[in-house]
Amino acid sequence: MRCQPRFFLYSSERKVNQTLRIDPDVLAAYKATGSGWQTLMNEALRDYAAARRMLLPRR
Repeated sequence: MRCQPRFFLYSSERKVNQTLRIDPDVLAAYKATGSGWQTLMNEALRDYAAARRMLLPRR
């Protein structure tokens, strides 16, 4: 059996691997949304930080 080729899309900004401790119920809620839950969590963190002007403007 042959493996299918894998294609990856890379954003202009690389992501960083980071260990983060999250309450089990919060993690379960995000995972329950299905595929893309990590992106959804990243967007929520970005929105929070942007609303509090914690981020530098994107280039």
